[in-house]
Amino acid sequence: MSVRQSVDDSWHRRICEVAEASARAAGEVLLTYFGDDSIRTAVKAGGELTSPADLESEALIKCIIHSSFADHHVVAEEGGSYGTPSQHNWIVDPLDGTHNFLRGWDDWAVSIAYAHGTVVEVGVVYVPTTNMMYSAIRGRGASKNGHRLEAAATTKLADSVALCSASAPPWQTEARHILDCLWGSAHDIRMTGCGSRALCRVAEGSADMFAEVDGGVWDYAAGSLIAHESGAAITDYYGLEMTARSATVLACATAELQSQLHACAGIGSDTRRAKV
Repeated sequence: MSVRQSVDDSWHRRICEVAEASARAAGEVLLTYFGDDSIRTAVKAGGELTSPADLESEALIKCIIHSSFADHHVVAEEGGSYGTPSQHNWIVDPLDGTHNFLRGWDDWAVSIAYAHGTVVEVGVVYVPTTNMMYSAIRGRGASKNGHRLEAAATTKLADSVALCSASAPPWQTEARHILDCLWGSAHDIRMTGCGSRALCRVAEGSADMFAEVDGGVWDYAAGSLIAHESGAAITDYYGLEMTARSATVLACATAELQSQLHACAGIGSDTRRAKV
């Protein structure tokens, strides 16, 4: 190993440690709110809900990151941008699956990613209710609580368990088209309401694909790297490589499965020409 590689590995491990510590601390805060029916909510633009739990989690994550990396830039779902824009970017969803959280469902998570420029290099997704920590460093694989993750070997759409979501305009037509395609082709379809955890399910092999077209960059940045590092085939809706700016995602356990999904949903070069 070269000196440069050693320095890079040490740097990325440090980033991952801070991301995991931030996610765990936020998870502890969120658990104090979970199951409390008296939580007041507010409706954001687009109809999404937010709550004091989201806001407190985000504030804590931001503080922990900036205590270790004062000059880094943080982009988070609730508060927007923190710090001066730079090449060091953290992408944070302090509570992915807020609707589930507020309804008492345990399908929610904390998602934290680090990107250099637009390349996501570290991703962490923490599920507080089960104490499951998913993490990945680009080029170093993905793990769950320290155990290596590997996507399923599923190659046929007819054998697949597919995760997807409903969408509001302007993506409603595309989301419905994907659902219609999967309805007659996949073995089973589920809607979970938590994109980061859905991507981790693809990474660990408990699901074979996840398609969502109306999220935010914070929904997919960490989970998409975890899925990629587990061996899954993953692109945005247009079939392009995922970046720190991607707000759509198509993740499949294998390249063969991805090709079938793209063909079924009519995704590819024609889609890119029509949308761009």
